[in-house]
Amino acid sequence: MLPCMQVRGLLPLFFCTASLWIFSPSHLAAEDDALASKPRFGIAASYYWNEQPYDVTSFTIAGLSPAATLMNESTTYSIRVDTWVLPFLNVYGTIGEVEGEATVDVDVPFSTQATVGYDGFLYGGGVIVAQKWGDYFAFSNLSYGITDMDDGTAVGTLNWRPRVGKKFGNLMLWTGMNYQESERSQSGTISGLPYQIDTEIQENWNYAVGGRYYFNENWSLRVEGGLGDRESLVVAFKHHF
Repeated sequence: MLPCMQVRGLLPLFFCTASLWIFSPSHLAAEDDALASKPRFGIAASYYWNEQPYDVTSFTIAGLSPAATLMNESTTYSIRVDTWVLPFLNVYGTIGEVEGEATVDVDVPFSTQATVGYDGFLYGGGVIVAQKWGDYFAFSNLSYGITDMDDGTAVGTLNWRPRVGKKFGNLMLWTGMNYQESERSQSGTISGLPYQIDTEIQENWNYAVGGRYYFNENWSLRVEGGLGDRESLVVAFKHHF
């Protein structure tokens, strides 16, 4: 079952920010094409790794409800296709494969640890609102993805990534924040015992530092790291055309 996403004030904040950029004097794309303004389309191959703790909101095993903690580590290989529909507005779609492991520490009543592997197919999309002032720029990336897991469940994930940065010749550097929201219900066996677990991301926000290097007008490399309770690494090679 697809989890219910509680967005709260995130969408109004995103579109309020977007409206301020839309009605500002200049509308120059920042995140992808601040250097090369002619290409309107792009396709990127990406590697994404992340590790983060989850809160266990409900857990039962063999009829018991012991205390439990969960650490999740996953890797995603994806393809993203995008286009600038307006000079300040980019839309994109993504598909990919997700591989991961969830490490569960359980007290039943003795302490034990179990690792559960999983795979899934990811699909989703998003929008980027971008602005540039001289060599300085800002962009706001809002996306939603669904992962169809190998156990038959579907996991929805909301991401919001505001960034500010500066261009240095062929190099763009930026910093910002990542907001992520996701919930999951899963069942299976641990050490031969049936279990049911409901989890949600423990810390929605973390910091990000990254950049993009343009080899020329048509090729670029993006690298970004996430810091804090959720650690992450993105490496993406992109063709602009």
